[in-house]
Amino acid sequence: MPDGRSIDVIQAAGRMEAAARSLYIALASHPPYEPYLQELFLQLAAEEAEHVLLLGALPLREDVRLWPDEVAVRFTAELDAMSAEIDATRSELLRESDSLRPGRIVQRLGEMEARFHCFHAVKLATSADLVVNRLFASLALQDQSHRDLLQKARKRLGA
Repeated sequence: MPDGRSIDVIQAAGRMEAAARSLYIALASHPPYEPYLQELFLQLAAEEAEHVLLLGALPLREDVRLWPDEVAVRFTAELDAMSAEIDATRSELLRESDSLRPGRIVQRLGEMEARFHCFHAVKLATSADLVVNRLFASLALQDQSHRDLLQKARKRLGA
């Protein structure tokens, strides 16, 4: 069980971004998608990889408190639950990809990105640390951009 350290939150956020990257890579490499969907999934995977690097580059010490301990414990648990959800979604989408319409897959991904946006913007960006606040606000903007790209893809698919 996490002990409430803020670094646990940052590490859990990195795990969530890595899980999202893995999801997009798996979808990009799993036919039968139109070429533009494969390109979109690869673009999103690259951006998630960038998020992992940004989180890993935060100059945090283990004794830094960005959030109160009880909040850090809750955030860590929520991020780990989101990672598990992403992994389950990846397994489900790959297992059922032949029967799922691409529009439905893109819709599910858009809903997932909307939840990421809310978590980054509403919860994690509340840190009083300016660097951390700006990082999570930036990630929230990219989540919104991902959602917009997925919505455009869904419209293009006629879904």
